[in-house]
Amino acid sequence: MRTFSVGEKVNAMWQGKRQLYPATVKAFHSFENSYDLEYEDGDAESRVPARYMRPLATAAPRDLIPTPLTTTSQALETGGEL
Repeated sequence: MRTFSVGEKVNAMWQGKRQLYPATVKAFHSFENSYDLEYEDGDAESRVPARYMRPLATAAPRDLIPTPLTTTSQALETGGEL
């Protein structure tokens, strides 16, 4: 089971429901692998099981995002040269 650090941004299931909400880890309870969370909307929840939490997805750096290639037909349509 993954562990999270205090201060880490996560997505968590509020009250165990299926919808994920962004939150920040405020405390860790190692004996039960649960966390106290503060949600972005100001709500807080205590002792959230780690199984209800996911790491916050991070955006790919701009240089790792592939640039679309221009096809021959696109270049001709826009009056560009090949």
